[in-house]
Amino acid sequence: MPLARMRAVPARWAVSLIELLIALAILAVLIGLLLPAVQRVRQRADDMRCQNNLNQLNLGVGQYVETFKRLPPPGSPASVGGWSFEVLPFVEQKPLRDAVGLGTPTATAPAALARPPAVFRCPRRESQDGTAAGMSPAHYVLVPVSRRDSFTLYDAPLDLRAPWASGPELTQQELFQSSGPHRGGFHRASGFQQGVTFVPGVAGGEARP
Repeated sequence: MPLARMRAVPARWAVSLIELLIALAILAVLIGLLLPAVQRVRQRADDMRCQNNLNQLNLGVGQYVETFKRLPPPGSPASVGGWSFEVLPFVEQKPLRDAVGLGTPTATAPAALARPPAVFRCPRRESQDGTAAGMSPAHYVLVPVSRRDSFTLYDAPLDLRAPWASGPELTQQELFQSSGPHRGGFHRASGFQQGVTFVPGVAGGEARP
């Protein structure tokens, strides 16, 4: 064969078993270092979403109070109503409020109420709700203050299964008898005040102020 028509044969590159194992070990270490960081970022994002929800709901309840000069009436787990239903027009959910009658049994409520709007959903609680039939449980609760002259909003305790559109209310003592969804604690928005604070969990102990 003429030299001009001969093609150079490329050199072959091979990896030994030891080199492959070393590369895999390094990759495993890097993944092990990366996953906790990714998890922390995800948890911070979930916390921020929950805090933003509480802030919007706090503003919504405050606007309701300014409009009607009182807190929404207490609800019942068996029927649609209470603060979480009455505040819908003040968190850009008026069509949903108008579509369902006050006092509708939660067990037979329309499908539109089965899952709450995004502002009522805490990412931490959503991952624990499962796929049970019926209306989703509440992720936030209202704690009336000073004979219903004011209010505070909290994350719902982990063991609370009240339907979200029934306006679940608790006392502080009842709230702190269980663990919260955020490292055992609760985010809190105090009525008529801006900002959201964190309260460590004190399950089984004395309620914090």
